[in-house]
Amino acid sequence: MAQFEDISVGDTWVSLNVATGLAVGTAFKVQNKSTTWVLMQESATQPLNTSTKGEMVTDLFHTEPSKLVVAGSLEIWVKSTIEGRLAKLTVQTV
Repeated sequence: MAQFEDISVGDTWVSLNVATGLAVGTAFKVQNKSTTWVLMQESATQPLNTSTKGEMVTDLFHTEPSKLVVAGSLEIWVKSTIEGRLAKLTVQTV
């Protein structure tokens, strides 16, 4: 199981595959380590910045601060749900 340096994301889409160097389709776990919620979307291309599709990754004080990305998934994109605020994520392979 590989763990990566924390990844800071703002209010524009960031590819977790690019940020970690993990090949698209690799299974991994994402955990939000901040108080800012994150939107996570699976897509072959970068989503429009106005897109609200995807799953919410809550903070550590709520019910879903972690998400599992299954093997065979498309590229995984994340962004902060609050304009101008950063969120900190940790990623590890499973």
